[in-house]
Amino acid sequence: EAHQENAKSVQTEASEQSPKNWDESEVSTWLKSIGVKKQYIEKLYEEEVDGQILLALNEDFLKTKICMKAGPALLIIQKRDELLNSLEKPLEKKNMHATVCGHHDSLR
Repeated sequence: EAHQENAKSVQTEASEQSPKNWDESEVSTWLKSIGVKKQYIEKLYEEEVDGQILLALNEDFLKTKICMKAGPALLIIQKRDELLNSLEKPLEKKNMHATVCGHHDSLR
């Protein structure tokens, strides 16, 4: 339960907030900010793509399920990875691993 509190303290700084905690409308706002077309943003919203799903999805999902063109699909993946990289640097690595390590044990 320690990491519950960790999540709460992260939410106080909205701009530095991990996409993991975003809801659908925050995802839409981010998509708009990176220049994704309105029709795709609306489709992703309809499909209830929130932050957790944004982190999990891949190019194939965007192309097959959202019917996106390869270009915008690639853009989203690229910008999402950039976002994650920029979020990871200022945060203490220890905190990141505390919440993430459970899922990534297989990758070690």
